Amino acid sequence: PPRRNQEVKDVFASHSFKPPFLGFGGGTGKRIVSNTWKAGGSTTIKENFVRLTPDRQSKQGWIFNDDPIEFEEFSLMLRFRISGQGKSLYGDGMGFWVQ
Repeated sequence: PPRRNQEVKDVFASHSFKPPFLGFGGGTGKRIVSNTWKAGGSTTIKENFVRLTPDRQSKQGWIFNDDPIEFEEFSLMLRFRISGQGKSLYGDGMGFWVQ
C-alpha cells in the first residue's frame, strides 16, 4: 500500500545521511548532519563530508543514530574513506555496529 511505502521511506531517511550538510544545531553554531544523528568527540561536520577524527594520534570521534529500526530484515550500505597527510595512517581502530 502507498502509505506503508511512505512509512518505509521515512524510516530509512532518518537512518541515512549524505551531503550537503547545511543545518546548524541548537545554539552551538556547529554544523549538524540532521536532527536524528548525533556527533561528538573530535568529529567535525563540513558541508560535504563528516570527519570522525583529525589526522592525529589518540583522537576519537563518533556519530550515531538511536532511532529504532522496526524491521525484521534490512540491508546496509556503508561508504567511507580513510586518509591522511602523513606517510603513515595512525588510526587506532574503527568500529561499526547495529544493535
